Amino acid sequence: MKARRVMTASATLLRNSIHGFTGLRIQQPGLIRAYPPMLPAAWTASTPRHIRFHGQEDDIELHPDAQGKVNLTRHAL
Repeated sequence: MKARRVMTASATLLRNSIHGFTGLRIQQPGLIRAYPPMLPAAWTASTPRHIRFHGQEDDIELHPDAQGKVNLTRHAL
């Protein structure tokens, strides 16, 4: 029972991190951009790797431009 709670908490943390930082949401056609991506102020980049959904696997790069706007780039694997 305890292992199930730990796994559920881990999955929830991962989902919230991916949804929150990337702004991607699950929709009928797949993962779509619903909100602008963001990063905490002290972070220079983030790259969630091997994000798999409906048989498609991507690495996702989040990186700010010179003005501080965070850009999201998806790389299909």
